[in-house]
Amino acid sequence: MSRRLNFFDTESDRLRIYSVLTEVFGELLSVPYEKGTPLPFDYQMEGNQFDLTGVEQVNKIHYWLHTYYDGSVAEVLDYRKSPILEYRLSNVDIERNIFIQGRFFSCSEDMEFSKKISVFFRKLKRFFWYSKKHRVYVSKTIDLTKTSFFDDY
Repeated sequence: MSRRLNFFDTESDRLRIYSVLTEVFGELLSVPYEKGTPLPFDYQMEGNQFDLTGVEQVNKIHYWLHTYYDGSVAEVLDYRKSPILEYRLSNVDIERNIFIQGRFFSCSEDMEFSKKISVFFRKLKRFFWYSKKHRVYVSKTIDLTKTSFFDDY
């Protein structure tokens, strides 16, 4: 079952999101898309997208063989079979004060992991306003009268 939460947040919200993530999942690992060694996740890590899993779930990660257009073959992450939560960071164009949408997404078939996703979303939503029109969550720390939003999906 797939679950998604689209959001706009600020730098100060990332620590709050990280604390809710660790509260629900415990210690987190960032899993590479191509088969490799998962790294401990920290909210200050470089990058815009992370595939996260809990330390307890790392042995349930599955890969499948993928052939690229140039003929090269690699083992890549299987999002359906693996307990993975995709985390795309929301960004801000400071000069124009435009927020770019972030998201959490999971389509794992692991029922135990899906329950944790539900708990995580429920706890996280407390820190956001919800826009029914745009189906997106906006951080309560964002001044809505002085900002613009950009949906990049």
